[in-house]
Amino acid sequence: LAGRFRDRGENIEDLRQVAALGLVKAVDRYEPSRGAFESYAIPTITGEVKRHFRDRMWALRVPRSVQELRNRVRVARRELIEQPGSVEPTT
Repeated sequence: LAGRFRDRGENIEDLRQVAALGLVKAVDRYEPSRGAFESYAIPTITGEVKRHFRDRMWALRVPRSVQELRNRVRVARRELIEQPGSVEPTT
């Protein structure tokens, strides 16, 4: 799973360590009543790797709320552009 995120500016060994941490968390939190382990572990591990990028890959320390706002603005901009007859949104 860590290999999916290579070529994004982070060492593959670091990504493997983050994925291994996600696996440990998945093992700790897994409850058999939830179904197959794989269907629980894969999103848990992937989420841990994504969280690593979100929290550590910025050049400066940007609060999480600002990072999440940036993502919401990107989604809203994309939705506006996709509407028929729309123009490029401006700041």
